[in-house]
Amino acid sequence: MKRILIIGSSGQLGQVLKDKHINYIGNEKIELLCPRKDELDLENRDSCENYIKKHNPHWTINSGAYTKVDQAESEAEKAFMINAKSLLFLSESIKEYGGKLIHISTESIFFSAEKRLFKSYDKANPPNIYGKSKLEGELYVKKILFKSNQAFIIRTSWLMGHKGSNFLKTIINMHKNETNFKVVSDQIGFVTSSLSLANFCWKLIEIEENRGNLPKIIHICDRGETNWYEIANFIGELGEKSGIFRKKAKIEPINLNDYPAPAKRSLYSLLEFTKELKKFNIIQEHWQKQLKKEIELYKINKLETKNHL
Repeated sequence: MKRILIIGSSGQLGQVLKDKHINYIGNEKIELLCPRKDELDLENRDSCENYIKKHNPHWTINSGAYTKVDQAESEAEKAFMINAKSLLFLSESIKEYGGKLIHISTESIFFSAEKRLFKSYDKANPPNIYGKSKLEGELYVKKILFKSNQAFIIRTSWLMGHKGSNFLKTIINMHKNETNFKVVSDQIGFVTSSLSLANFCWKLIEIEENRGNLPKIIHICDRGETNWYEIANFIGELGEKSGIFRKKAKIEPINLNDYPAPAKRSLYSLLEFTKELKKFNIIQEHWQKQLKKEIELYKINKLETKNHL
């Protein structure tokens, strides 16, 4: 029986990972390990080591992270503990007891005021505490597990979906409760739906066990560059059309420089991903198609929750 540990299983990606595992494991019997914080605490070395030692997972998918980008500026110690030091604890434990790691990282380790695509091997230059903490976590994984081929780093950007807390659900609530609001229009990037990323994680496990010799750092996003303003309008149109809210709000575009936030952000968050995806025979869907699926699932979940009340 294959044991697969999902860290952060209650988050937006972790929940979808649990839903989607059956599509890729097939007939092989697996045990999904989805520990609570009191069972595996990323801020505690002994907790991480003891859990890995006790359960000896064949694969660990680390979707747990401190993701409050602005709050990290005033909670740097906590951000570095969860996003960086925990990877030291996990990597050392996996190195000692065996297994492989898939670590989810971010485009926020890069910064550029000019339009460019960031390659997997480009030098990182994070603009804020969140990005710096995620980069340090990557460095622990590389140093401890890359030489023994025990780890993959998946970088993604603008992750959103029908579960957990994220931009999609925030904007749906804004359309529900506000008549007008402002959204940044000049920050350019790629959306990644939780469905796309979860499916890719399981595909990676499936292919790696059958073939091996895959790139250790992989960029995965949905197709089509966009901006937050365009995404918010798209969500408004679909939400109104599908009856999630009666009437979409009016959205005013603003520049990133006019958006008051403690954390500095890159104007361009564009990861180069095409070459990596070709190795996995992945059909890269457009972000609008994927967000449409996420919105449909959001509506279904809301109806199911309402019917159970």
